[in-house]
Amino acid sequence: MPQALRRIMEQFSDTTRFALACNSSASVIEPLQSRCAILRFRKLDDSQLVRRLRQVCAMEALQVTDDGIEAIVFCADGDMRSALNNLQSTVSAFGVVNRENVEKVCDNPPPEAVRSMLMECLAGKWREAHDIAAELLRRGYTPMDVVLTTRSVLSRFENECKEHILLEYLKVRN
Repeated sequence: MPQALRRIMEQFSDTTRFALACNSSASVIEPLQSRCAILRFRKLDDSQLVRRLRQVCAMEALQVTDDGIEAIVFCADGDMRSALNNLQSTVSAFGVVNRENVEKVCDNPPPEAVRSMLMECLAGKWREAHDIAAELLRRGYTPMDVVLTTRSVLSRFENECKEHILLEYLKVRN
């Protein structure tokens, strides 16, 4: 496929401009990269995602709740393409964009459960924290799902212990 795209780009380069979007430029072969102007974008912050999602929802007259927007923003982790895809998938599947429906579409561990697990850890209630983690695994989430959701929850953690928690988390990861 990349070789075919390369030939098409060579054949029509005089009359056509190509725009490619990818999550990782490392997976694009060098001959294609050499024919492209590479633009890198930072993740958007939550307020930027919320503002744009509300604009799209208003323009499309979608039935959406505040917690639905929050859930989409959480799952997107700064990626507008992901946010719009999850919005579209939720609307297509359920018609209404609320937290419950978004979580079904995104299929990530519920952030509330992960937050609860972290709060139990902070309180020194290791057995309770373990039970929450075990329940998430029992429900079919992979350990990687739980770790990634934990990272996202930690990045939004409103707590005086946030720095301490992040440092301990990084120690465990390394």
